[in-house]
Amino acid sequence: MVEFTEDEAALYDRQIRLWGVDAQRALRSANVFVKRCGPLGAEICKNIVLSGVNSLTLYDPRVVGEEHSATNFLLRTQTGHTFAETAVPNLQILNPLVRVSSTTEDLSKDTIGQYSVVCITDGTHDEYSALNDLCREHGVSFLAC
Repeated sequence: MVEFTEDEAALYDRQIRLWGVDAQRALRSANVFVKRCGPLGAEICKNIVLSGVNSLTLYDPRVVGEEHSATNFLLRTQTGHTFAETAVPNLQILNPLVRVSSTTEDLSKDTIGQYSVVCITDGTHDEYSALNDLCREHGVSFLAC
């Protein structure tokens, strides 16, 4: 069972009052994988980090261009790097208690077991279906947006 430090209890006080200690403990132990950090993915990632999960791993190998900075608050600092790499420090600032990282490796049957939740945005129906099947096969919660 996850126990809260004094800093965590202070930071998540409103959330604990809203949905209770058990729900916050569940969040604090969650390891989340998000595939794609476009505008919708950025909002999802922001809310995941602010909720206080254990870790957030981003996968988005697309390269940031100047055209992306106007539509995505996580990508305003650098161009020429991947979406995932660029988003990590901007998310980490929001909650230093959450481990935020990026990966260059997409989910597979070998890597999915380290996550409790998988979220994908801006995908195709076939991509959603394949990822849903993989998550179900391994008992991982799945969210497609």
